[in-house]
Amino acid sequence: APAAEQPKKEEKKKKPFADLAQPKLDMATFKRMYWNEETPVNMKYLDENYVDGEWSIWTAVYKYNNQPTMTHQTNNLVKGKFQRLETKKKHANALMYIFGHP
Repeated sequence: APAAEQPKKEEKKKKPFADLAQPKLDMATFKRMYWNEETPVNMKYLDENYVDGEWSIWTAVYKYNNQPTMTHQTNNLVKGKFQRLETKKKHANALMYIFGHP
């Protein structure tokens, strides 16, 4: 009779950014402050704790302003992008502003 097979150990999925050193700016603290404090307090925390190379700050402008023609279409496009970034929310902060006519 064949030897009993050993059950395979399930490999743990490695977390994104697990190998990176702990940054000076704590994203959870920054997010809490962002939503609960006034802008001068947030900016002071960011200025004191942001280290270039540990984080990056980006801005984006929608390239094709003639499409879509309705604000809710743009809103759906941006929300779709945010859904794809869901696994990174512990390591990122994002805001969207959509200006236009309803």
